[in-house]
Amino acid sequence: MKTKKRRMMSLLLILVMMCTYVVGPNSFTAYAADENTVQDGVAEEVVLFEGSNTSTNWGQAVTLYAGKGFSKSNLTSDAEIAVTYQSDKEPIISLQSWTHNNIWQNVPAKYTKGGVAYFSVSDLMDAYASAYGTGYLTPFQDLDAINISDAGVDLTVTKVTITSKGINNNCYTQVGEVTKVTAKAYAQNTTNDWTWMGMDNVVNLLYKTNTSLGAKNTSNIFANVNSSANFGIQISDEKLAVGDGSRLKFHIGTITVKAEGYDDLVINLNKDYNESYLAESVSWGLNGNSTMITLNSYLPSDESGKTEYLKKVTDVIADITLTDYEFVKAPAEEPEFPADYTYPTSMRDISSMDLVKDMKVGWNLGNTLESTGGETGWGNPKTSKKMIDMLKSAGFNTVRIPVRWDEHYIDDHYTIDPTYMKRIETVANYALANDMYAIINIHHNALQSQANAENKAKVLDELEVVWSQIANHFKDYGDKLVFETINEPRNGEDWNGNQASYQIVNEYNAKALEAIRSTGANNTNRLVLLPTYTAGAEYNKIMSMVVPNDKHVAVSIHAYSPYNFALNTAPGSQSTFGDNDKAYLDKLFKLLNKTFVEKGVPVVIGEFAANNKDNLKDRIEYAYYYAQNAGHYGMPCFWWDNGTFTTGESMGLLNRRTLTFEFPEIVQALLTGWSTEKVIPETDPNVMFNGTGTSSNWGQAVNLSLGLDFVYDDFKDGSVIAVDYQSEKAPELILSGSASGVNWVKVNPTKVYEKVDSKVAYFTLTDMVNAYKNALSDYDSYGTIFPSLNTIYIGDTGNSLTVTKVYKTDTDGMKLPSVTAKTTYKDSFIDQSYRITSEQGDIDLSKVKIEYSATGMSSETQNVYCDYAGLLPDKEPWFTEFTKSVTGTIADGKLTIQIEKSAICPEKTGYATINIRFANKDWSKYGDISNPVLKVYYNGRLVQ
Repeated sequence: MKTKKRRMMSLLLILVMMCTYVVGPNSFTAYAADENTVQDGVAEEVVLFEGSNTSTNWGQAVTLYAGKGFSKSNLTSDAEIAVTYQSDKEPIISLQSWTHNNIWQNVPAKYTKGGVAYFSVSDLMDAYASAYGTGYLTPFQDLDAINISDAGVDLTVTKVTITSKGINNNCYTQVGEVTKVTAKAYAQNTTNDWTWMGMDNVVNLLYKTNTSLGAKNTSNIFANVNSSANFGIQISDEKLAVGDGSRLKFHIGTITVKAEGYDDLVINLNKDYNESYLAESVSWGLNGNSTMITLNSYLPSDESGKTEYLKKVTDVIADITLTDYEFVKAPAEEPEFPADYTYPTSMRDISSMDLVKDMKVGWNLGNTLESTGGETGWGNPKTSKKMIDMLKSAGFNTVRIPVRWDEHYIDDHYTIDPTYMKRIETVANYALANDMYAIINIHHNALQSQANAENKAKVLDELEVVWSQIANHFKDYGDKLVFETINEPRNGEDWNGNQASYQIVNEYNAKALEAIRSTGANNTNRLVLLPTYTAGAEYNKIMSMVVPNDKHVAVSIHAYSPYNFALNTAPGSQSTFGDNDKAYLDKLFKLLNKTFVEKGVPVVIGEFAANNKDNLKDRIEYAYYYAQNAGHYGMPCFWWDNGTFTTGESMGLLNRRTLTFEFPEIVQALLTGWSTEKVIPETDPNVMFNGTGTSSNWGQAVNLSLGLDFVYDDFKDGSVIAVDYQSEKAPELILSGSASGVNWVKVNPTKVYEKVDSKVAYFTLTDMVNAYKNALSDYDSYGTIFPSLNTIYIGDTGNSLTVTKVYKTDTDGMKLPSVTAKTTYKDSFIDQSYRITSEQGDIDLSKVKIEYSATGMSSETQNVYCDYAGLLPDKEPWFTEFTKSVTGTIADGKLTIQIEKSAICPEKTGYATINIRFANKDWSKYGDISNPVLKVYYNGRLVQ
């Protein structure tokens, strides 16, 4: 993917450095309560439902109505709802209000244990308040019902209870006791290097006692602050280790900010916080143990004013009281695999094409093991088997595991850290244990962007050493483990490349494949995925791909297409998925199929997705249509999930912390699309565009892409591009290439033919080549007809233009014979006369074929006579008769007339006539011959 890796660091640092909301509790995965914790404050359990109710397909197994099924008085922030259930997926609580705005708010379980899903009422409060919006005054205002809903699969609920847990002081017992909950003042830039700036005088809060934060800026700590910075107070629980959790309440009263040269900023915050923490390990320490109270809204609103103010801050003073605290120790880790689990070793006797088709729809473990700084370096949590279990239960069949290896070399010889190798093996087995396919690759190693002559020798060496280690480690694994040589190989950030860099990628693929095969065992026949340059699907890249003579390889393609809808995150970028986008995908898959699959080479779509632009309906339609195309051609497709859901490159599906799908509708669309047969209509291979394209004021009505709409082989001697259009002025054809000088080469039509209601403009290959030659000074050095050409546009010349068809023809296609027919009904036969003229270009009568049919004509063989045929040209000889050269036959109720003599009918100045009679064998009368159909072909092309 082109941009995801460059942008994700900044986005994910926002998510992980600021690990809780400004106000209210955070949303990280809850913890299972320590069974040894004394619950002194637990109230009596209230049973809300007991019995056995079922639902499926996102239905509701249990509905509890306000005042009948539950009391709002029991829904306190320290309460917990427990749902006893049986299902492959955890249930969901749906909060419903028809009284206010038809609210339907889904909330996932905080954690599950022993067949019981536990929901934090505090989480329900936050979710409902957010859904309610303005006018919200009291907890659960206007709440009408609580539903226990399934997550798309069968659900049985047998019991629902609510318990007020209270917050117990099981760590701090004395008022005034020093805790490990700290407060500090900070600023952090949210651009560039994400500089963190913490003020001096971090304080440990006293239990149930007002604590004064007196942060000092004694060393000009904010000198590097910029206008993007967040500024405020951070509350952290330093007691937590990985997996530990805590629940705490604290109150912040007045905050005073002093800045040199400014009046004191006094903020009467006076706010209570009710937080739940769960600590998880990330590359720089712990995540999920802090609350960030940002004060940006109180600062100067203009960027320069805000920056200057922060640089002058000297003190941050605040009164903070920790009112309640509960510590929950991390539960003991349970084995992720059964004690008797062994990795699969079976190699099935199936072709690579069948194996690839069996991968079906897959999911990328994105921005994780390929991250800079380790598995959690870009903010996603450590991968667990439960995550992959969720994917399996949802219906995914493959997990692609992007892996960065070069951060885990332990010497200068590319030796991989054995501990890291085992970690990759563990993650691969998460998929294999679920009977899924697992794909391991080289992803984000520096060599990925070194497809150039300068680095080639080093990269070839590294590929051989690294792949030999990986392949040796996994050589006994079965065929559901797949290798992929390199992710998106390219030269630096050159995403277009050239023939030299394409060839280097071919060499890299060959070297990696050789290293894998040389390890023997199951690697002899293991499927290996080989990418094109950048894994791109552009015509030049796929046509330059050299597929080794190996029965167990497939081509790896990444296609976030169409780009403006799927990948472009710029403000105002396309958010709708329409017919033109569908047509683009149709052509893309057809190109890949023709280039590879029809030649016996499987194709895998290793990455695709569409960014969240608040356009769920369109993303669902896109997912369905994309997967349907992929399924039709047997190309498995793997959604890129980067773990981000709302901002920037947001392609996440699975929330890896809550183990729920944020967009289950997209998941279902992918799976349904793959399994739904697609009807591919037959198309004329000569037609490049058929529809309606418009432009004006020197715009472009139609753009044709290399590979999707035309290929170089289309251009042969005598080639012509014909354009059917309506406009006062003829259109122009524009050739656009990436080489210097040929970005915008204009070509005027050689000829224009005016029909009754439209016109046809013809552009000859000769004129196109001459224009391109004139624009490209070193044209002859390339040795190709249109060096670097990638797009052909049909543009207007200042007037409104409508283009309805663009098609390939030849010089014969510029010649348009016109035929008129006169039919006379005799007593027992039909007498016809045909007049043939040339509206455009001299025509050869031997290339004309006339077909006449009518509903009343017999389908039996009949007698046909040519009484006369002659040509009247405009020069000597003034007359040519060719009666005996005319053949007329009737079959299946259609009269076909052809001329076996070559005779030239001149443009507009001459004509030919033919007189034909035909009759039934028994000379009986014909039936109704109204509404006849006359078709005229010239050199095999239908022209009338």
